[in-house]
Amino acid sequence: MHKVKALLINVIILTVTSLIMRTLGVAFNVYLSNKLGASAMGLFQLISSVSFLAITFAISGIRLAATRLVSEELALSNLMGTKKSVYSCCLYSLFFSCVCGIILFCGAKYIGSVMLGDERSVLSLKIFAFSLPFTALASVMCGYFTAVRAVFKMASVQIAEQFIRIVTTIICIVFFAKKSIELCCASIIIGTCSGEIFSFCLLYLLYKSDIRKHQQGYSGSKNRSIVKRMFYIALPIAFGSYIRSAIRTLQEMLIPFGLKKNGASAESALSAYGTIAAMAMPVLMFPGAFLDAISDMLVPEMSEMNALSRRNGINHVIDRVFAIGLITSVLVSGIFWKYANTISVLIYKNNCCVYYFKMLSPLIPVLYMDMVTDSILKGLGAQISSMIYNITESVLSVSMLYFLLPKYGINGYLFTIIAVRSVNFLFSVNKLIKITEFKTDIAYIFKIVLSLIASLFIVNILSYILPLFKNISVLSFIINVVSVLLIYISLLFLSSCITRKDIIWIRSIFAAKKGFAQNN
Repeated sequence: MHKVKALLINVIILTVTSLIMRTLGVAFNVYLSNKLGASAMGLFQLISSVSFLAITFAISGIRLAATRLVSEELALSNLMGTKKSVYSCCLYSLFFSCVCGIILFCGAKYIGSVMLGDERSVLSLKIFAFSLPFTALASVMCGYFTAVRAVFKMASVQIAEQFIRIVTTIICIVFFAKKSIELCCASIIIGTCSGEIFSFCLLYLLYKSDIRKHQQGYSGSKNRSIVKRMFYIALPIAFGSYIRSAIRTLQEMLIPFGLKKNGASAESALSAYGTIAAMAMPVLMFPGAFLDAISDMLVPEMSEMNALSRRNGINHVIDRVFAIGLITSVLVSGIFWKYANTISVLIYKNNCCVYYFKMLSPLIPVLYMDMVTDSILKGLGAQISSMIYNITESVLSVSMLYFLLPKYGINGYLFTIIAVRSVNFLFSVNKLIKITEFKTDIAYIFKIVLSLIASLFIVNILSYILPLFKNISVLSFIINVVSVLLIYISLLFLSSCITRKDIIWIRSIFAAKKGFAQNN
């Protein structure tokens, strides 16, 4: 199968998977918020901040290392190197995850009661410690399947894992929901652990089956210092992730603390934080499934082309991906800004997230495009620069929260998110411009934004003429969004943001007989 076609199919598979996962995730969050309440979701979010830090230490950058190493070895037809890459990455992940699991289990009481300030989190942290080795090993397997582009297997496992997690959590909540918030949070963690264990076991079985298929046509040449290269890739990512995750955990502890200093009670502070972090942000990131899928595939694609010194192919891919990303993210941003109330009511049955949707919707292009830029930089070996930018973002975030939260409350938190993510994105794009021939086109961006504004304006006029556009219902929302989309695409054609050449390129993907990088 042609490489471009294979890449597009993999992106589509990952997009569908991501949409399914995010749909299940948002629906599950709705269920949890209705069942447990905003304060319980806030406590769970605090537990999640520590869990995220523990996962960061357990993985220590190994997924990217596995993807890069396997991609490079396969590009050179080196089966021995491919196998050793996976084996070395597994040993690496086992060491870090076991050490981290022991530390988390032994220190759970101190972390929960002192650092988080809530003893109800201790049980959840102890339970979570047991899942870390499985999470780390599953990360290696995911890195392998991303590198070999066998994303359907990985996607199937992820969906099954999500199903196991949700079912297990619901069963536990049925038994413990009425007893205490502590047991409710522990139920969610038990579900998460069950999913991680299941995921690794299935991924490992699939790996053993898949690696045998590569026996034919690959050499057993020298491994070219696999372990040394693994540490070179993983450790900078790990170091940056350690610092960023530690600061992020501190940041998430500061939020309820700062809101209390602003005058909020403990419960209302947890509720406000839970509404933003556990309810608003997952919905805002939901439509980014397509770009998230592209980002996953960009790492092995960039790594392979970089290993083969195919600079023209790299520049071509970057140009195409940025054009797709801008058009998509600007549209999503406009939809959330215009229909914030409708989206909040349809999902959560109230307007609890309207203000946050409105405030954060202009940030969507930055959030989405940052995912893409970060993946390109990592694929091109600029992981150290990416690490520095992420650390800078985290330090800036903590500093701003410390000073702004007590004075401005939740608005200080929202302003901090917008400011630090924008700074990180600007740094990343600047680095991308330096190491490639990518150039920003301000006129192109302006035409996309203008097309969106005109689309929303036209549909707004239609709402005064046709009553169906005004209703808060699923049907009315779909009609509005489809109308905006059709007008938006038409205006992009008229403004030459999308050209006939682009359509021909998309069609040629399934007919071309050259590689992805050559399809220029």
